[in-house]
Amino acid sequence: MVQIPDPPESAKNAFAITLFCMEAAFDSRSQDFLKYAFDIFPDREYLIVTQPHTVPENSLLSKFTLVPKSAENTFSHVLYLIHRDYLLEQDINITRTNLDDFDSIKMLCDSTESGQDTEQIIKQITSAVKDHDTPMLSFCARVEQTVIATFLISKDFNLEYILSHFHIQD
Repeated sequence: MVQIPDPPESAKNAFAITLFCMEAAFDSRSQDFLKYAFDIFPDREYLIVTQPHTVPENSLLSKFTLVPKSAENTFSHVLYLIHRDYLLEQDINITRTNLDDFDSIKMLCDSTESGQDTEQIIKQITSAVKDHDTPMLSFCARVEQTVIATFLISKDFNLEYILSHFHIQD
């Protein structure tokens, strides 16, 4: 039998749960356990879950990435993977942009490779924040007070056109 050597500690960035099962009555709260699982392993980036093909996927596993099985694999379980940053989803707050956000927005725009002129973007956001008659609204997405995204929304749109082309009331 071939023995696979244990990888160095620095290469270990995941932990695993095998044969994951949950009582149906608690399925809607299953995501709550993820935070505690990652708290137990603060140095790990990924959680891997395996379970037999015969077990139906619960609501928690629908949040995971299903890893496709390779043709030569004889492992009898399904493999799911999730990154710890997925937990930040519940911590994202969207608020109107205010003047205190401009330094963070400028830094965010400068760090992207969007090819857009940062000064032009800042000018549009400034107009949306200072001038209430502008046709634009500006918002910021934050995680723990850090601006992670900014966006502009137009107040002017042709509702009749949208209703005629999309089923928005279905």
